[in-house]
Amino acid sequence: MSAPAGFSWTDALDQCNKAQRDVFGQVVTYTPSGRAPLLLKAIDGWPREWGPVEPGVLAVRSIRLADLAQPPANGDTVQLGDAMYEVIDVRTKGGIAWLSLGKVR
Repeated sequence: MSAPAGFSWTDALDQCNKAQRDVFGQVVTYTPSGRAPLLLKAIDGWPREWGPVEPGVLAVRSIRLADLAQPPANGDTVQLGDAMYEVIDVRTKGGIAWLSLGKVR
């Protein structure tokens, strides 16, 4: 079975990801290195197929790549509540970036 004309699986997946963040997401302050901070919604979690979280990772949050002007990078910061974290690893798949977060240095 094929998709109808004009249908985009990429757009459909992005809308699904956006809906998940709208319902389950926590508002965080994301600050790309050298740029202005922005508020966006992130979800706690890590894909099981990627194995265990690396030592030193204190939190993992997933965000939509479409919510950013540029891809996330190591050294960016994320504020969760009153705590500030540094991005120490980024993995992407299907329009989502998983940010491994460690202590701000």
